[in-house]
Amino acid sequence: MAAFLGFPNFKPSGIAALGDNASDPITFIVNDYDGSDLVTWNHGRHTFRIGGDILHVQLFQPTNTDKNGAFTYNGKFTNSGKAATDALADMLAGFPATSLLMTGGIVNHLVQTNYAGFVQDDYKVSQNLTLNLGLRYELQTLPSEENGQLSNFVPSLGQIVYSNASSVSNISALLTQAGLTNYLRAGQFGGLSPML
Repeated sequence: MAAFLGFPNFKPSGIAALGDNASDPITFIVNDYDGSDLVTWNHGRHTFRIGGDILHVQLFQPTNTDKNGAFTYNGKFTNSGKAATDALADMLAGFPATSLLMTGGIVNHLVQTNYAGFVQDDYKVSQNLTLNLGLRYELQTLPSEENGQLSNFVPSLGQIVYSNASSVSNISALLTQAGLTNYLRAGQFGGLSPML
Protein backbone atom coordinates (compact mmCIF):
# COMPACT_ATOMS: atom_id res chain seq x y z
CA MET A 1 0.00 0.00 0.00
CA ALA A 2 1.34 3.44 -0.92
CA ALA A 3 2.35 5.80 1.86
CA PHE A 4 0.11 8.80 2.52
CA LEU A 5 2.18 11.81 1.47
CA GLY A 6 -0.24 14.64 2.16
CA PHE A 7 -3.81 15.85 1.94
CA PRO A 8 -5.46 15.78 -1.53
CA ASN A 9 -6.08 19.05 -3.35
CA PHE A 10 -9.73 20.05 -3.91
CA LYS A 11 -10.22 22.81 -6.51
CA PRO A 12 -13.77 24.13 -6.94
CA SER A 13 -13.78 26.76 -9.71
CA GLY A 14 -14.17 30.32 -8.46
CA ILE A 15 -13.21 29.38 -4.89
CA ALA A 16 -9.84 29.00 -3.21
CA ALA A 17 -8.43 25.46 -3.30
CA LEU A 18 -8.46 23.28 -0.21
CA GLY A 19 -5.63 20.88 0.60
CA ASP A 20 -1.90 20.53 0.26
CA ASN A 21 0.09 21.89 -2.66
CA ALA A 22 0.04 19.49 -5.60
CA SER A 23 3.84 19.15 -5.45
CA ASP A 24 4.14 18.38 -1.72
CA PRO A 25 6.22 16.72 -0.47
CA ILE A 26 9.15 17.25 -2.81
CA THR A 27 12.83 16.68 -2.08
CA PHE A 28 15.64 17.98 -4.23
CA ILE A 29 19.15 16.63 -4.10
CA VAL A 30 21.82 19.13 -5.10
CA ASN A 31 25.50 18.22 -5.26
CA ASP A 32 28.01 21.02 -5.85
CA TYR A 33 31.60 20.00 -6.56
CA ASP A 34 33.88 23.02 -6.60
CA GLY A 35 37.62 23.00 -7.14
CA SER A 36 39.89 26.00 -7.41
CA ASP A 37 43.58 26.78 -7.24
CA LEU A 38 45.77 29.86 -7.25
CA VAL A 39 49.49 30.34 -7.88
CA THR A 40 51.28 33.53 -6.81
CA TRP A 41 54.74 34.59 -7.97
CA ASN A 42 56.56 37.69 -6.70
CA HIS A 43 59.22 39.17 -8.98
CA GLY A 44 60.59 42.65 -8.35
CA ARG A 45 57.71 45.15 -8.36
CA HIS A 46 55.31 42.57 -9.79
CA THR A 47 53.03 40.13 -8.01
CA PHE A 48 51.65 37.71 -10.60
CA ARG A 49 48.63 35.55 -9.87
CA ILE A 50 47.09 32.86 -12.05
CA GLY A 51 44.13 30.80 -10.99
CA GLY A 52 41.12 28.82 -12.01
CA ASP A 53 37.86 27.37 -10.79
CA ILE A 54 35.66 24.48 -11.86
CA LEU A 55 32.13 24.08 -10.52
CA HIS A 56 30.13 20.94 -11.33
CA VAL A 57 26.49 20.96 -10.21
CA GLN A 58 24.13 17.98 -10.09
CA LEU A 59 20.41 18.53 -9.49
CA PHE A 60 18.29 15.44 -8.96
CA GLN A 61 14.71 16.70 -9.07
CA PRO A 62 11.79 14.33 -8.70
CA THR A 63 8.64 15.08 -10.66
CA ASN A 64 5.90 14.19 -8.21
CA THR A 65 3.00 16.50 -8.97
CA ASP A 66 -0.40 15.26 -7.75
CA LYS A 67 0.89 12.23 -5.83
CA ASN A 68 -1.64 13.13 -3.13
CA GLY A 69 -4.52 13.39 -5.58
CA ALA A 70 -6.29 16.38 -7.10
CA PHE A 71 -9.99 16.92 -7.69
CA THR A 72 -11.58 19.75 -9.70
CA TYR A 73 -15.22 20.80 -9.50
CA ASN A 74 -17.10 23.04 -11.94
CA GLY A 75 -20.77 22.80 -10.88
CA LYS A 76 -22.04 20.86 -13.88
CA PHE A 77 -23.50 17.97 -11.83
CA THR A 78 -25.60 20.01 -9.37
CA ASN A 79 -26.65 22.72 -11.81
CA SER A 80 -30.41 22.63 -12.39
CA GLY A 81 -30.13 24.99 -15.34
CA LYS A 82 -31.98 27.80 -13.54
CA ALA A 83 -29.06 29.23 -11.58
CA ALA A 84 -25.37 29.85 -12.11
CA THR A 85 -23.20 26.78 -11.70
CA ASP A 86 -22.03 26.06 -8.16
CA ALA A 87 -18.71 24.26 -7.96
CA LEU A 88 -18.90 24.15 -4.15
CA ALA A 89 -22.17 22.19 -4.38
CA ASP A 90 -20.48 19.64 -6.64
CA MET A 91 -17.61 19.35 -4.16
CA LEU A 92 -19.93 18.86 -1.17
CA ALA A 93 -21.97 16.28 -3.10
CA GLY A 94 -18.78 14.41 -4.10
CA PHE A 95 -19.05 14.91 -7.86
CA PRO A 96 -15.64 15.92 -9.23
CA ALA A 97 -15.34 17.06 -12.84
CA THR A 98 -11.82 15.59 -12.96
CA SER A 99 -9.67 13.58 -10.61
CA LEU A 100 -5.98 12.88 -10.86
CA LEU A 101 -3.55 10.69 -8.95
CA MET A 102 -0.02 10.27 -10.25
CA THR A 103 1.78 7.03 -9.53
CA GLY A 104 5.41 6.21 -10.15
CA GLY A 105 7.52 9.18 -11.03
CA ILE A 106 10.54 10.42 -12.87
CA VAL A 107 13.68 11.98 -11.48
CA ASN A 108 15.44 14.53 -13.65
CA HIS A 109 19.22 14.25 -13.46
CA LEU A 110 20.40 17.72 -14.50
CA VAL A 111 24.14 18.41 -14.64
CA GLN A 112 26.11 21.55 -15.45
CA THR A 113 29.80 22.47 -15.30
CA ASN A 114 31.17 26.03 -15.16
CA TYR A 115 34.79 27.04 -15.68
CA ALA A 116 36.72 30.21 -14.84
CA GLY A 117 40.34 31.29 -15.12
CA PHE A 118 42.28 34.49 -14.54
CA VAL A 119 45.69 36.11 -14.70
CA GLN A 120 46.53 39.17 -12.65
CA ASP A 121 49.53 41.44 -12.12
CA ASP A 122 49.81 43.80 -9.16
CA TYR A 123 52.47 46.23 -10.38
CA LYS A 124 53.90 48.56 -7.74
CA VAL A 125 54.69 51.69 -9.77
CA SER A 126 55.78 53.68 -6.69
CA GLN A 127 55.39 53.52 -2.92
CA ASN A 128 51.99 55.28 -3.21
CA LEU A 129 50.70 53.72 -6.45
CA THR A 130 49.98 50.08 -7.33
CA LEU A 131 48.24 49.01 -10.54
CA ASN A 132 46.07 45.91 -10.39
CA LEU A 133 45.67 44.56 -13.93
CA GLY A 134 44.33 41.28 -15.18
CA LEU A 135 42.03 39.25 -17.38
CA ARG A 136 39.33 36.77 -16.41
CA TYR A 137 37.49 34.24 -18.57
CA GLU A 138 34.30 32.45 -17.54
CA LEU A 139 32.48 29.68 -19.36
CA GLN A 140 29.05 28.71 -18.15
CA THR A 141 27.91 25.59 -19.94
CA LEU A 142 24.25 24.82 -20.41
CA PRO A 143 22.56 22.20 -18.26
CA SER A 144 22.10 18.76 -19.74
CA GLU A 145 20.02 15.80 -18.59
CA GLU A 146 21.58 12.37 -18.22
CA ASN A 147 18.60 10.52 -19.74
CA GLY A 148 17.72 12.96 -22.54
CA GLN A 149 14.65 14.38 -20.79
CA LEU A 150 15.17 17.97 -21.98
CA SER A 151 12.86 19.51 -24.55
CA ASN A 152 12.65 22.76 -26.46
CA PHE A 153 10.78 24.28 -29.39
CA VAL A 154 12.99 24.47 -32.49
CA PRO A 155 11.46 27.04 -34.90
CA SER A 156 13.32 25.73 -37.97
CA LEU A 157 11.71 22.29 -37.39
CA GLY A 158 8.38 23.77 -36.29
CA GLN A 159 8.03 21.41 -33.35
CA ILE A 160 9.03 20.56 -29.82
CA VAL A 161 12.00 18.21 -29.74
CA TYR A 162 13.50 16.09 -26.99
CA SER A 163 17.21 15.58 -26.58
CA ASN A 164 16.72 11.79 -26.50
CA ALA A 165 15.54 11.66 -30.15
CA SER A 166 12.06 10.39 -29.27
CA SER A 167 10.33 13.14 -31.26
CA VAL A 168 12.50 13.32 -34.39
CA SER A 169 14.40 10.25 -35.58
CA ASN A 170 17.48 12.11 -36.85
CA ILE A 171 17.43 14.80 -34.15
CA SER A 172 21.15 14.50 -33.34
CA ALA A 173 22.18 15.30 -36.91
CA LEU A 174 19.66 18.15 -37.20
CA LEU A 175 20.69 19.71 -33.89
CA THR A 176 24.40 19.35 -34.71
CA GLN A 177 23.77 21.02 -38.06
CA ALA A 178 22.01 23.87 -36.22
CA GLY A 179 24.95 24.21 -33.80
CA LEU A 180 23.10 22.58 -30.91
CA THR A 181 23.87 19.47 -28.86
CA ASN A 182 21.87 17.57 -26.27
CA TYR A 183 21.57 20.94 -24.52
CA LEU A 184 19.01 21.98 -27.17
CA ARG A 185 20.46 25.50 -27.20
CA ALA A 186 23.70 26.95 -28.49
CA GLY A 187 26.32 27.61 -25.82
CA GLN A 188 27.74 31.03 -25.04
CA PHE A 189 31.52 31.03 -25.22
CA GLY A 190 32.36 34.73 -24.78
CA GLY A 191 33.25 36.26 -21.46
CA LEU A 192 36.84 37.55 -21.45
CA SER A 193 36.75 40.46 -19.00
CA PRO A 194 39.34 42.96 -17.84
CA MET A 195 40.15 43.06 -14.13
CA LEU A 196 41.10 46.53 -12.92
